[in-house]
Amino acid sequence: MTDEREEITEAVLSQLEVKEAEHPTGLEMTEWAFTNDLTNPAIRNLFHMLHQAAFVNKLGVMHALHKPTGTVQSLIVGVEVTDNGVLTWPLAKILTETEQTEYLAPDGNGNFPE
Repeated sequence: MTDEREEITEAVLSQLEVKEAEHPTGLEMTEWAFTNDLTNPAIRNLFHMLHQAAFVNKLGVMHALHKPTGTVQSLIVGVEVTDNGVLTWPLAKILTETEQTEYLAPDGNGNFPE
């Protein structure tokens, strides 16, 4: 698996130009929200906000310096283009491969099965 990842990474890094994403006309997205608290609309509203930001080109990714640790981390950021330049604000941290194994998904019935 590591060799395959290295090949993919090398292929991506070897490209000199990043192509713009193509957005199909009439694209509809399902707003998936997984929770054990089915009465709280907050998680779905948060994801809806992220979808809306994506549709109007106000999301980006950033390698940002995490001040407490001094490490560079990958973030999803909000983006606003103004007359004074581009403003960004952190919205979410992209989990590392190690961090991804630290979470369990809810089953919708109050449990978090392995």
